[in-house]
Amino acid sequence: MIFDALESLAVNFFKLQLDSRSISLARIAVAGVMLASILQDWPDRYWFWTDQGLLSLYDAKSIWQTSEWTWNLLFWDPLARFFDVFYVGYIVACLLLLFGFQTRLATLLCWILVCCLQMRNPYILQGYDQTLRLMLFWAMFIPWGAAVFL
Repeated sequence: MIFDALESLAVNFFKLQLDSRSISLARIAVAGVMLASILQDWPDRYWFWTDQGLLSLYDAKSIWQTSEWTWNLLFWDPLARFFDVFYVGYIVACLLLLFGFQTRLATLLCWILVCCLQMRNPYILQGYDQTLRLMLFWAMFIPWGAAVFL
């Protein structure tokens, strides 16, 4: 009797349907917060994430004890021009996510770029950064581009 009740509870739980409008609204909110955060850091981008700032590339690599399994796009080139291309690409990925264009791909790109930025200088991270990284990871598995296309 108790197993039948648990089974019906589990079956009903997995039949739960979420409203796609609320998921899309969450996508817009997350992309808006990401875009606001990255634009707020625009004047200080060299200070935070390049060799001209707080943490040199050598020190950043030594923090992560770089092996063949450690990957980061920002570990490839310490030049500011490369970082500017990376930063503008991150802004474009945030805009793609905000407008709902190819949301699964845009979410994957945003997650990769967020991980790269966070790995480049872990000393400036806050709780928001870890939450954002986890939200983007789990958002790759939900249909948050199903309803609203701005």
